[in-house]
Amino acid sequence: MKIKITDDIIKEIKLAYYSGTPVSEISRQWGLTRGGIYYHLRDAPKRSHHRLTNTQVIEIITSDETLRALSKRYGVSYETIRRIKKSKKI
Repeated sequence: MKIKITDDIIKEIKLAYYSGTPVSEISRQWGLTRGGIYYHLRDAPKRSHHRLTNTQVIEIITSDETLRALSKRYGVSYETIRRIKKSKKI
């Protein structure tokens, strides 16, 4: 049975990915192939962040703070925050 992949589901997939859940487990959970999961992660930053932990990336994605405030809070560039926020596509 095919499910409609909504923006909310994509956000949940990305949050699970950044929480360290293996892609194989995410694909079983949503009934997608691993390739399908990677397709929805194509614009997402990679898991390994030199200055940010996966937990911090999740906090950034779910935050309502301005990009400038987040960049100061986490000590990274505005562009880094913008790319992380843009990757959620919500």
